Amino acid sequence: MDNYAEEIKNSIEEADAVIVGIGSEFMADIDTIIDENETYGCCKNYLSQCDSVTEQYIKYCIYYYELSKGQNNIINTYIDTYRKLKSLLDNKRYFILTTNTDDIIYEAGFDEKNIAAPRGSILRLQNGCNCDSMCQSAKPVLEKIYNIISEIKQVSEKQNITQELALEYINKIKNLIPGCENCNTPKKFNVHNEKGYDESGYMPQWEKYTKWLQLTLNKKIVLLELGVDFEVPTVIRWPFEKMALLNYKAYLYRINRKLPQIPVEIKDKGASVKENSFEFINANF
Repeated sequence: MDNYAEEIKNSIEEADAVIVGIGSEFMADIDTIIDENETYGCCKNYLSQCDSVTEQYIKYCIYYYELSKGQNNIINTYIDTYRKLKSLLDNKRYFILTTNTDDIIYEAGFDEKNIAAPRGSILRLQNGCNCDSMCQSAKPVLEKIYNIISEIKQVSEKQNITQELALEYINKIKNLIPGCENCNTPKKFNVHNEKGYDESGYMPQWEKYTKWLQLTLNKKIVLLELGVDFEVPTVIRWPFEKMALLNYKAYLYRINRKLPQIPVEIKDKGASVKENSFEFINANF
């Protein structure tokens, strides 16, 4: 354990509460995870005629299968590292904000009531149109799509998959994609980079966070920022800096390989650790 790791551990033990901000250094490479799936490897050539919406559903169904079965080495490395982070927070009041959309964090045993993911989730659906609708879980649909892809693999082991047969399977998948209840536009995934991102998917947890935050006024707070970039600094980076500035009992640890800088206004209220935050947590705890 290096000196900063020891200091962070001691600071958390002494703190009244901990707020963790998790960024892109903790985001898994979903394409690499998908490419490791044997079923997808056998079938992706047959599915090459898909439109972009269907292709996205297929890729995310593969990812969800890898996440849920618990045997993917890449995913398990992330889960193990999240569990090391969790061990730091045991017996402490904490709340976690994450800008990641891969949902791996929920596999590590954290209290889900204390996590807010304001940039969405690739395992949640929203309307792909302007009609009003509630977000919903994508998991039931993804499971059904994976069953069809598994069927393609089984059939391909016994016979050649013709272009006509491949199109039949693609149409089966397309028919599983839910549409808007009003206009039948295909639903899309509830993630920030989608046009018309529906914030209702995360707002209940964000409201819990803001209420929780009010209870930390004048408390001894550790702000642990892990690998947060500048894509959306208004979610974690700038609010953490503001909390460090305004709460005289707050202290910010910013761990980031590329962007570890601390503003001069809080140079005595924060520490800059120029390391990859994922590797730092994995190596020291």
